Amino acid sequence: TKAYERLDQLDMGSVTGNVYKNEDLGFAYEFPAEWIANDKTTRDRAVEAGHKKDYGNEAWTAREQEMIRECTRTVFAATKYPVGSEQFENNPARELMYITIVDPVCIPDAKFPTSLDDRETLRRIGEGELRVLARLRFAAGVKPALDGFEDQGHLMVQILESIPLREDLGAGAGKKLLIAHEITQLNGFWVTWTFMAPSEAEIDAMLKTRIKFDDGAAQGAATQSEQPAAGTQPG
Repeated sequence: TKAYERLDQLDMGSVTGNVYKNEDLGFAYEFPAEWIANDKTTRDRAVEAGHKKDYGNEAWTAREQEMIRECTRTVFAATKYPVGSEQFENNPARELMYITIVDPVCIPDAKFPTSLDDRETLRRIGEGELRVLARLRFAAGVKPALDGFEDQGHLMVQILESIPLREDLGAGAGKKLLIAHEITQLNGFWVTWTFMAPSEAEIDAMLKTRIKFDDGAAQGAATQSEQPAAGTQPG
């Protein structure tokens, strides 16, 4: 089955208040109450515009866009400020979080770690992220920090990046954009939470937002996802 056909059969989830829930994949995510959850039209437009900004107009980006459409679905996105507002549009290091579902059939050599001791697979995931970053126009020389941890019985891969902003970004010149990814495997798909912010304090707060897995080992109320003991904040 083609990746996009498998993804099209998935429930894309729903937002109630400040909670995103996906019944098919069995998780809920509680985002900050003051943040704004974007509707699908706004979300898709922002993803496409961000891709063009990140990758430019090189010929290979058309294939990259096709791959993204076939192999991934951005099912949730929230911003600190409204999309289209001056605070959002004129801020290169904008505060943003989103959840992406990836069909690993698109990455035939990819393998998700089976345990925290599976360091070789963790390393390969990190190298894959490096290859993606190497194609970004503004991320030359970036080396992510990589680690793994467990949350409610689920193995999570965490990738932390600190990206200096380009000199041609006006007010953004000299600043940095911090990006954190947390990835887990659910029902044969990879689920990625991505957080973007200009400061370590904001990224740290995002990483402490609540994820609850329906089959999690923890009972009762949602628990905060714990940072890996050996993890390092990007600097």
